[in-house]
Amino acid sequence: MAIYILIFAAALVAALSLTPAARWLALKTGVVDNPNARKLHRNAVPLLGGLAMYVAFIAVLIVF
Repeated sequence: MAIYILIFAAALVAALSLTPAARWLALKTGVVDNPNARKLHRNAVPLLGGLAMYVAFIAVLIVF
């Protein structure tokens, strides 16, 4: 059971540390959801947060 907690903690730390880098990359490359009349947000929203979680998950699977 302890190994599952360790895997979860490692994936959590990896995802939390990769998310700001993914946000920066999305803003630099223009991978954003721009606001328009049908959307509620006022500023561009980066769309690479899922990529950070996916990379963290795969990295933890490879390591463990």
